[in-house]
Amino acid sequence: MKIEVRTNIKKEIKKLGKLNRGLKKELIVNSVNNLAFRAQKFEKIAARKHLDRPTKQTLNSIVVKKRAKVKSENAILGFRPWAEEFIKYPILGGVRPVQDTGVPTWNKKLNRHGNIAGRKSGLVKGKNQFIKTINGITGVWESRGRANNKKLRLLVKFVDNPRYESIFPWFRVANKVARTFVSVDVPRAWNYMTRKKGFK
Repeated sequence: MKIEVRTNIKKEIKKLGKLNRGLKKELIVNSVNNLAFRAQKFEKIAARKHLDRPTKQTLNSIVVKKRAKVKSENAILGFRPWAEEFIKYPILGGVRPVQDTGVPTWNKKLNRHGNIAGRKSGLVKGKNQFIKTINGITGVWESRGRANNKKLRLLVKFVDNPRYESIFPWFRVANKVARTFVSVDVPRAWNYMTRKKGFK
C-alpha cells in the first residue's frame, strides 16, 4: 500500500524568485521529503480515528519507504512489509481469501486493541468452551449456567472469505496533506537551506 504524493511544488518555488537549477533541484527534494514525513504523521492520526484501536506496532508500520533524491524527486509513503497484507483491507475493502477464520461476536471479550486475546494459542479458553456446529453455525461456543438453566452463547464464528469495507481514507489523507501544506513546506525547506548554506 504505497503512495507517491504529488503536488504543485514548482509553483510555490516560483514565488521565491529566480533560482539556479541546482538550488531548485535541492529545494524540490527537501520540500517533497518534508511533505512525506508530514503525511506520515497525519496518516497515523487518521489510523487512530478510523481503525478499531490500532496497536502501537500497527501505527509504527506507517513509514516513509523512500526519500526523494536529486535523481528521483519522488518520496514514497507506505507500510512495513509485515503490515501490508492485512492493512490493505480497511483501505481498499474487498474479500479476504481465507477459510474458517475466527470472527469475534458481541459475546467475546476483546483486548484493548479490539483483538481476540491469546489467539495464537487457540480460540478455545476454559473447560466450558468448545468448537461445534449448532443451528448451522460453526464456531467457539460457551456453556453457561447449571442443569436446567444451562445456556449456550456464540463467542467466535468461523467464516470463509470475510468481506471488509473501506474505512481508512489512506489516499485522501496523503493528498490533502500535500495540497494543504505545500505552501508551508516549500518556504520551510528554503529557510533550512539558506541557514545551512549561510546565505539569504
